[in-house]
Amino acid sequence: MGKRGPKPKPSALRVFEGKPGHHRPIDPREPKPTGKAHAPDWLDDGAREVWLSTAPALEAIGLLSDLDVNAFANYCRLAALAQSAFVESDLPLWLKLIAEQRRHGGDFGLTPSSRVGLKVDGARELDELDVFKRGG
Repeated sequence: MGKRGPKPKPSALRVFEGKPGHHRPIDPREPKPTGKAHAPDWLDDGAREVWLSTAPALEAIGLLSDLDVNAFANYCRLAALAQSAFVESDLPLWLKLIAEQRRHGGDFGLTPSSRVGLKVDGARELDELDVFKRGG
């Protein structure tokens, strides 16, 4: 039997919401993956397009790393398949795919309900690559 209740939110999402210690403090021992996520070679063109249009924003707020590649790639595949089903007017398939897409997208804050209460101030910590890009 699995854990009861809703899945815990990733700490990065809790911090992004502006209430990192609202109900329970963030565990300082929680793993913080830092590697850059690269689109896997097996993504088709449609899924790669979804990846390229969405991944940079998720990386910027710390919700996508090298450990999330397969989960996010699955989201991208679902999004591309849903777009194809819509274009082909396959409504039953489209409805199934968007339900799955919503479920997977919630893990990355990609649904409206998963973003409720998010506060964005545009500021984020600069890494060495950002400093290099800015010439400083």
